[in-house]
Amino acid sequence: MFKDTEFIAHFEHSVGYAEKGKDQENEIVFRSLLKRFSDKPDYLVTIGTQVSEFAVRSYLNDIPIIFIGVTDPVKSSLVEHLGSDPNRGNIGGVVYGVPAQMYLDFYADALPGKTFGFIYNPKYQQDIIFKDQLLELASKMSPPFAVVPIEVDHPELSAAQQKMADVFFGKYYVASHLQEFTSTSSKPIVGFNTRNINDDEILVFGCDDVELGKMAARQIVFPNLIQHKALSDLPILV
Repeated sequence: MFKDTEFIAHFEHSVGYAEKGKDQENEIVFRSLLKRFSDKPDYLVTIGTQVSEFAVRSYLNDIPIIFIGVTDPVKSSLVEHLGSDPNRGNIGGVVYGVPAQMYLDFYADALPGKTFGFIYNPKYQQDIIFKDQLLELASKMSPPFAVVPIEVDHPELSAAQQKMADVFFGKYYVASHLQEFTSTSSKPIVGFNTRNINDDEILVFGCDDVELGKMAARQIVFPNLIQHKALSDLPILV
């Protein structure tokens, strides 16, 4: 993308914390990362809800932020809405996953009449946001879509929890521990993105993480860096 331009790509990366209440730990990670640059980097790219929320609280309008893989940037208070907004500051990004209604419609068509268990860990804000979206949408569907919220604190379903549904799925926590869930469950589990395609799930429906990065590069970085369009003038990509 930078061919025939003055720019040369220089990447540094660190792994932050996805759980709620980890601001102190994330602060250490971010400071260590930024020390690897002689000056401020051109962009701070954050992948995931919690590190993106931390970045906005700590660095908004100091370092340009591009978030990738955030479940709901509005509910996470990263932006006020998904359209261009001259008041939102030096930030742009890409929403993670397809709309919640598309998941429900697909599951209802692929496995009609089944009860689905949504596995979530309350330590992860993205799981809570998505759970609330699912329950609200499922209650309005006709015929009704049966989804049962199942709270866990480790990657295994108890025998009682497995009896609560026919098929199970989740978001961040399940995707991060999918092999542990599938290896201990007697019921089928649905994968959430394409990187889960070989993890013993019954089917996969979701997004391609690599494509999210390409969208950010082509539709956010390039217009901003090369064409000099303000990040706030670019819509949040869905």
